[in-house]
Amino acid sequence: MKRPQLTGIIVALLLVDCVLLGLYFTRRGREAAETWRIPAAQERVAGAFAALERQGLGASLDSLEHAAAQDSTVLRDGHQLAHALGRRALDRARGDASVIGECRPIFASGCYHGVVESFLQATGRIDMAELERMCFVAGSEERPAPVYECMHGLGHGVLGAVRLDVWPALHHCDALSRPRFAASCREGVFMEAINSAVSQPHAGPGHA
Repeated sequence: MKRPQLTGIIVALLLVDCVLLGLYFTRRGREAAETWRIPAAQERVAGAFAALERQGLGASLDSLEHAAAQDSTVLRDGHQLAHALGRRALDRARGDASVIGECRPIFASGCYHGVVESFLQATGRIDMAELERMCFVAGSEERPAPVYECMHGLGHGVLGAVRLDVWPALHHCDALSRPRFAASCREGVFMEAINSAVSQPHAGPGHA
């Protein structure tokens, strides 16, 4: 076989391989979206979930930002989508909370909230000292904003962990080492309480 023909065959095989990989990751992205209960209308962001599987959390957030810039529906649901990416990222990392360091405060910090909530669900316990250490991974003394976003996410996650009982959740927040951390956590508790109340189904006419 002549060398040009051999080269052509190799190139063709590589192209087929790339197509198959693309189909595989697209399917994985759709499966991830379904796993995290992303509405069917949001399958347009399957690429963000595919990027998470292929390249990691940072790339998936980039993809979500790109989709939101082109689609107002994605922009509207960006916070919950970022939540879902954060939850999935922790699952992929097998519970390694250091993945929170890849989050960014976009979409109202949904990624931080998702990682925290998933971590609490995975561990099955509320250890505020452990959670505080996890939040320090998100930033540093020079970059304090991500740390506070994570503390805010603790409030969301802790309230869910105590089955929406506000007072115990606030008590857990007060166990954090700094008043400003506790304040951020408390804000997360109240925000989650409001979100949960608003999302509760209301009884229709004729129902008690």
